[in-house]
Amino acid sequence: MIDNNHNIHPLSSFVEAIKQVQSDGKADFKMTNGDVVKLTRTKLLQNYEAILRMAGIEQILGESIRRDIGSGKVQLANAKLSHFADVPAYWVMPLGERIHHSQRLKSLPVDLLNRIAKLKDVRDAVMHGEQAAFGKEARKAIRQAYEDLRQHGKHTPTEALRARIEAVSRAKAENASADEMLTTLRTIYQAIESELEIRAAMKEAGIFKGELPLVASIFELMRATGRHREIFKRDNLAWKFRASALVRNHLVHGSIITPTKRQSDVVTQAYQLLGQAVAELRFKQGGGRASAGEFRNNITL
Repeated sequence: MIDNNHNIHPLSSFVEAIKQVQSDGKADFKMTNGDVVKLTRTKLLQNYEAILRMAGIEQILGESIRRDIGSGKVQLANAKLSHFADVPAYWVMPLGERIHHSQRLKSLPVDLLNRIAKLKDVRDAVMHGEQAAFGKEARKAIRQAYEDLRQHGKHTPTEALRARIEAVSRAKAENASADEMLTTLRTIYQAIESELEIRAAMKEAGIFKGELPLVASIFELMRATGRHREIFKRDNLAWKFRASALVRNHLVHGSIITPTKRQSDVVTQAYQLLGQAVAELRFKQGGGRASAGEFRNNITL
């Protein structure tokens, strides 16, 4: 719902909007087109529910091509990085690859896979920060595709993911406490906004040549100038951002449902340090002089 009575200071960060809804019950959020929408607890839970159902769709596709979480046919992640991030040592297969293999193996009806391919475009727009959240029609289409997949055959999401989707639905309907769910959603959006920050910094450095894989982008930005290398090396930011991306991968694909404190801290620290690094770069590029400590909060992890 668009709020025509624009707040004097609507929020442009979805992370901050979620935080305000948790404390005040509502928040005015300014979208990229300038419209201001009123966010509430229910609207945020609807968005989280869509993210979870998309994860459920992915898991069903994975089972249909025998690339489910327990299959062993996964891309291994750096063992030390995984230990640092407190996550399983693999990257979950992207939805696009699952759709491709499903089409090739004809593991699911063509019309259903075509619908999912369209939903992937919407999901990608949200997960990469090009669109703030899922709209009403997108949420409806995601729910329908999820139910159709579950009714189609023997494949199903994990019990943990099914339970989480049901818990979110109950929280919406019964107006029950959902603070932990919103905190998890905020963690996901911290990772999304970190990617947005990197993309903006790459454009400012004049090195943006199109979309790069998420982890590759941090290395590209770090190599932009000597100043970039100095700041990123000082905070070990590339490592911490890679760890954050690994946590995000598991959260978005449903192999982690509720992040542990360690997992949340990994994402939060990368989000904060990246924001501080970019702020310092902009300040110095504008001719300002500051000591290294002025843009750091001395978080240790």
